Amino acid sequence: MLIRAEGTNRVFARDGTPTAPASPVSEALPIGILPDGRLVLQPPPPRDGTLMAFDGSVTAAFAELPTNHTSLGTLTLVLPTRSGELLVGGTKGLFIRRGGQWKQFDALDSEPGSRAFDGALVGLELLDGKILVGGSDAIREFDGQSWRVLRRGFDGVHAIHPARDGAVWIASGSGLHRFKDRSWFVLGEEEGLPSGVVFSVYADGSGRLWAATARGVFAFDAHADTDPPRPQITDADLPLRAGENRARFVISGEDQWRYTPAGRLLFSWRLDSGPWSVWRAASSDQFTNLSAGTHRFEARALDPSGNGEGPTAVYEFAVMLPWFKEPRLVLASAGLALLVLALISQAIHGYLRLKQSYAEVERQVAERSAALEKANADLLHSHKMRALGTLAAGVAHDFNNLLSIIKGSAQLLESQLHDAEKARQRLQRIKTAVDQGAGLVKAMLGYSRDAATARKEIQPADAVLRAIRLMEERLPGRLIFVQPTQPPPPALAQPEMLQQILLNLIQNADESMDQRGTVQIDTEVLARPPDSCWLQPASATAYVSIAIRDRGVGIPPENLPRIFEPFFTTKGFSSRRGTGLGLSMVYEFAKEMGAGIAVSSAVGKGTSFRVILPAV
Repeated sequence: MLIRAEGTNRVFARDGTPTAPASPVSEALPIGILPDGRLVLQPPPPRDGTLMAFDGSVTAAFAELPTNHTSLGTLTLVLPTRSGELLVGGTKGLFIRRGGQWKQFDALDSEPGSRAFDGALVGLELLDGKILVGGSDAIREFDGQSWRVLRRGFDGVHAIHPARDGAVWIASGSGLHRFKDRSWFVLGEEEGLPSGVVFSVYADGSGRLWAATARGVFAFDAHADTDPPRPQITDADLPLRAGENRARFVISGEDQWRYTPAGRLLFSWRLDSGPWSVWRAASSDQFTNLSAGTHRFEARALDPSGNGEGPTAVYEFAVMLPWFKEPRLVLASAGLALLVLALISQAIHGYLRLKQSYAEVERQVAERSAALEKANADLLHSHKMRALGTLAAGVAHDFNNLLSIIKGSAQLLESQLHDAEKARQRLQRIKTAVDQGAGLVKAMLGYSRDAATARKEIQPADAVLRAIRLMEERLPGRLIFVQPTQPPPPALAQPEMLQQILLNLIQNADESMDQRGTVQIDTEVLARPPDSCWLQPASATAYVSIAIRDRGVGIPPENLPRIFEPFFTTKGFSSRRGTGLGLSMVYEFAKEMGAGIAVSSAVGKGTSFRVILPAV
């Protein structure tokens, strides 16, 4: 840079040493600096339209201005582009040299009757090849073909400087402006500038930003306030009825340390994970023509220092469309209309054929009706036989459980006739199994309506021990009864139904482990039924729980809601594997005697069934 001493004809170089005596260069007017560091000079009057370039020691001609260059006024801008074009601007207009030809921009088509380029022009070429030019009031962007206004209200653009992060800083009479990602940010006295009038802006080698203001030089400290502001959605005008498909949101924000007033924050938002809007001061936006379904609105806030990578405010809402705009209903209606038209066409065609051959139609209708009746009769008979077979298999399954107990006890009795005590125990077990069979027949004939009135006080531990005695020969050493330290109180139940429930659950637990693991049974006293009850017990002041636990394959989550459906099973129908009636009968028996059922299961870890009885 050259500095001419006032009142002398000596010129000093960058290091301060004087150069040769006054020459035409010393009287030249500096206009700008080229990308290679050379200084662009306009010779002193009389100016002949030649621009000079000075590299510190040698002055050479740089460019020839057009013949009407005096219409530009005082030159303030010389900007060569990477594509070989040259922009030259002054206080009254702007020229561009392209392909050796000069073109003048003084008024734009979009701004008739006004001078688009006036004041001391400054410019900058962006990385994408677009050019920014600032004048007395506005900054315009040139894409090589046309101009457009990016922003107004600068009160004079004094300097434009690029930053390392891709942003562009603009020094103006209305503050220090930052342009990035098509968004504008303004720094003024609220952010610590000594004055709102900024003459120049510059980034040094370390990337630190300096601004020359009317009251001194300002260094921008990016670490003074790094906390992003927190956005808030303060109001939401949402669609309330079907057919309304617009939504409006009002956004506000607060700087964490309140360095930045709320009115100077910028906001950006998006809908349904779409692209974020540009940062702007507007704190509300409206969306129309929303599709039916759930939508997600997100907003974020940014302070003038560029802190904005903080939390987002989220608001989810739903839009319902009227039935005549619902695509599925429209398609269904269209399909129905086509079907109706097809039926009408078929009816007309049939009517015409009926007139020609009524007798033939009568014969065909009679034949088809007879065939349809026969097919329906066959289908009904097939369904009846299948349902009867399934029911018979289910009943046979439960009776097979009891018969296996009777058979095993009878075989042991035959070999133990010499031992009266053991023979008596075997006979008692056979008698108990026969009573269970009678109770099962009674349940299959309609689940006796007096079951609730037949409830009596029982000892839960005694009921568990009876079930274990019936099943101990089938599961030798694999039934574990964990007795509590303090026996539970008596409970209300129908003994035969409770016995059948426990036998079914023990057998299911055994089959889930391929008849290898242990089945654990325990009892406990509950103040209230658990939240996971599939069947709520009758109201009582306390409850007794009988839990049957196994470590088998568990029940998949998709099958768990259907385990109590009649005939539902994931195993093949057989006398050993069951028919899907066991748990259905457990549910109905428990419901009849006012008991509850809770189930928990994990695949590969086992299943727990809990029978919950009202305590006395």
